[in-house]
Amino acid sequence: MSKYKVVNLIFIVLIGIAIYLVYSKQIPFYLILILLFFHSIIIALGAYFIQFNFFVKSFNKGINSTKSISLTFDDGPHENTLKVIEVLKKYDIKASFFLIGKNIKGKEDILKKIIDDGHLVGNHSYKHDFWYSIKSVKNLVADIHQNNAAISSITGLISNWFRPPYGVTNPRIANAIKATNMKSIGWSIRSYDTVGADTNATLNRICKQINGADIVLMHDHLDTTAQLLEDLILYCKKEKIEILPLDKMINIKPYA
Repeated sequence: MSKYKVVNLIFIVLIGIAIYLVYSKQIPFYLILILLFFHSIIIALGAYFIQFNFFVKSFNKGINSTKSISLTFDDGPHENTLKVIEVLKKYDIKASFFLIGKNIKGKEDILKKIIDDGHLVGNHSYKHDFWYSIKSVKNLVADIHQNNAAISSITGLISNWFRPPYGVTNPRIANAIKATNMKSIGWSIRSYDTVGADTNATLNRICKQINGADIVLMHDHLDTTAQLLEDLILYCKKEKIEILPLDKMINIKPYA
């Protein structure tokens, strides 16, 4: 049973008791509203923080406690992806790219370059639109399949990995992941590289959180990512932090 179902069951019981107590005039009605408020807060936190595994089990860290990280990039392919790949090649490091299907058109050569250089690719939805999380299960399943088809048409590979847009999960997304037999991939370190251009601040934010077998989320479409990446790699070398491919980190096959 998911954490979401357990929490709902607990609140149903609590609200049922509260209604009885209100009816018998032992407590005021507003306590029911307080219970409903806290229920809403818990649901919202569970939806936003993929690490809570609230609606669906996600792989957010590695299976061991070694001093290591795995690098993942969302929202490509993009022209800036090539700069990221060059940095990775310079230091002989393999990363994982979670691709948006609609971004592949016109950038097929970049996707081929990702694969040819030995990196891994995952599914980050086809459309990645603002309303993604409120779509029906049917539409979500179709979107995941559409992206897998787009990736496969260029690479011949069908991804096992799905990273929900914005990292948001809910019962519909959980059902879509289950229906498509995908593995939900989260992260333990969110760089927040999209909220500002100060790479030093972003680098410090990442480095402070590294504590073992971490999955780092960055975005390869940004102008600042290549420099941030190189700075992070140099920091890891200095601190003897190993950078591992994601499949080695979580022991989950990337492709069907």
